[in-house]
Amino acid sequence: LVLSVADAPPHDAWSELDTWCRHSRTPWQRVHAELGEICIGPFFDGIDSASYRDVCGRRLAASRVPDHLLALWNHLADSERRPLGLSPTTAAMVSALACSDVVASSYGAPPSHLHHQIRMNPRTLMMTRHPVLPLPGGVLEPSPTLR
Repeated sequence: LVLSVADAPPHDAWSELDTWCRHSRTPWQRVHAELGEICIGPFFDGIDSASYRDVCGRRLAASRVPDHLLALWNHLADSERRPLGLSPTTAAMVSALACSDVVASSYGAPPSHLHHQIRMNPRTLMMTRHPVLPLPGGVLEPSPTLR
């Protein structure tokens, strides 16, 4: 099982990790900050649930300006890494949400955020759940790169 946390989505690295996890049937969970929100998941079960590339593919398909979204991801990927800088309460909430799926998966229980990405405002702790379905097989083979 892989748990990855980043201040911004390291798109190329996570695309490679996503491919590796799919091929090795390894579950993985990720947490990152983007545009003032903390994004958790969706948890990939190692089999056929939505994963990082599904989130990217669906966001690109839904965007009115996919080139701008790609430019944002490129900018974030090239930015200097820094700590998330979360308050203790926010860090505890994010950790609990991300780790609940990790623990559930390790015990064979269904993760609660399978097929959903959680987006949290770190100041208000307001959360939204966004459903993410897997893309049809092969749509993003190979996964898109930013460069």
